[in-house]
Amino acid sequence: MNVSKFITDLLDNNKKMSTNNKKKLVELVNNEINNGIEISPLIRERLKKLASELYNSSAPSNAEILQNTNEETNIDKLRYKHPLNLIGFLVDFNKNVILKSTTHPIDSNMLGNLLESMKITRYNYKKHLQYIGAEYEVLMKVKRNYLPKGTIGKMKEFLISSKKGWSEDNILMGWPSPEVANWCLSHPEHCPSPSEDMDYPGCELNRPIPLKSGKKLGTFSDVINHFKTQIECRNSSSLDRLLAYENSQRFSGININIEQVQGGIQFYTDVEKILQAYNHLIYLCIEMHKKKQNSVHEMRIEVALKRCNDGGKHLIILSILDKDAEFEKDIESLLSRYGNTFSGIIANQINGLCDLELVADFRSGISAKVSIWPRNEICQRLDSKVGGVQYNLIFYKG
Repeated sequence: MNVSKFITDLLDNNKKMSTNNKKKLVELVNNEINNGIEISPLIRERLKKLASELYNSSAPSNAEILQNTNEETNIDKLRYKHPLNLIGFLVDFNKNVILKSTTHPIDSNMLGNLLESMKITRYNYKKHLQYIGAEYEVLMKVKRNYLPKGTIGKMKEFLISSKKGWSEDNILMGWPSPEVANWCLSHPEHCPSPSEDMDYPGCELNRPIPLKSGKKLGTFSDVINHFKTQIECRNSSSLDRLLAYENSQRFSGININIEQVQGGIQFYTDVEKILQAYNHLIYLCIEMHKKKQNSVHEMRIEVALKRCNDGGKHLIILSILDKDAEFEKDIESLLSRYGNTFSGIIANQINGLCDLELVADFRSGISAKVSIWPRNEICQRLDSKVGGVQYNLIFYKG
């Protein structure tokens, strides 16, 4: 197949593609270029122009907004999954000697515990892989039906399969990958992801894996560290940095203030799903302004992240306040049917990840607090104005 002609045909028909598919096209071709495929300068220039349109526009296109917000799902039949199930799963995952070794560099102490658990005296990759699969299945047997949609697939791809890819970067690299297996075969008794105190280098990848952020993963240790950032908000994946990046890439023409997002708040979660939920809610704010024919450049959004204690429950709340806005529905309409306003985000992102609360000034003149998920048909009316429409993503800290 003539690769250049194939790419040219796709570029010629890109107007018929959704925004997400256009982005996938750009990413796939860039990956092929990184892998050494020769592409003509003309195609490179067209790709550069398309990428500029996609990632540097002042506001999301109408098609992208609709794609991200207008998915309706029947949530009446959807069972509520409490976010503490995900927290408990990830805590148990990191307490398990075998499973913890999959997301941390293996130092001499961890290796000793690992060998003791596997009842062997020298590191053996195949034995390690068998124990990873067995321990994961034991944990999943209890938790499988209580975890967020998509999180299970991500864990399985990294630990067990590595055939379909994990994360939005579609990374086809994990513990069972042939490249890791071949390295371990050539380096018997060596861990593919050693800590510095092991005095030998780990598995270097044949080709670095490019990420959407511009970073590249060059070693298997880089891969496991990146996966770690997918399941825990910590210093290298703190929400203040991640939200700043999302805003610069997707919402550069929108006035979003994140000064109240506290840095350094650490907790177990599905980080990618948080960002998807955040983007969904910003798109929702944009869509509501456009329906009223308001300029998105006049929007003022304030984002905050804080810890709080509610009746003994340790919570982390990510709030998004669309200042001076009014919620488009009245309370009765909202409580009777979510429609496409919240159904998609509940089914695809937040069920099992966090709770969702709406605190808003409604178009009827009433201000109220409503639990969107878990669904509660009783709202709390407020004595004073909210000053806009605020969405609270409520996370639990075990």
